[in-house]
Amino acid sequence: MLDNGGYDNHFGSRKWKLTKGNLVVARGEKNSKLYWTKSLVVNDSMNAMDMEASLWHRRLAHISQKGLNCLAKKNVILGLKSAELEKCSHCMDGKQTRVSFKKHYPSRKSEFLELVHSDICGPLKAKSFSGALYFVTFIDDCSKKLRVYAL
Repeated sequence: MLDNGGYDNHFGSRKWKLTKGNLVVARGEKNSKLYWTKSLVVNDSMNAMDMEASLWHRRLAHISQKGLNCLAKKNVILGLKSAELEKCSHCMDGKQTRVSFKKHYPSRKSEFLELVHSDICGPLKAKSFSGALYFVTFIDDCSKKLRVYAL
């Protein structure tokens, strides 16, 4: 992607430099196996950004107004003095509760062998040790005991 944009990477002497023509865009030093860049924030460039509280509310994963004001007081968000948030439809949707499912207690039979569930499986690709290609299962509804028979 950088190559298509006309950028050049230069590596050597434990240093890295990214250039576009004669302009040095970024540089860094090798530390262990990684090249680290030092970034500086120019305060003048921050004025170009939109400093609305609602924008920062969305950027910071819908942070609360109290949390946003706390960050503004500590000057963590440059240019934001105080946060007055309007109602956010996404936050309102997230706070809604859903109706729980009706509690459905499965009815078990009270007598052994009163109800038996059965299933057959096969033909299988590989034979069992006894040469069977099918098996059948029987489950007693009362005790939940399972029997498997090879066919």
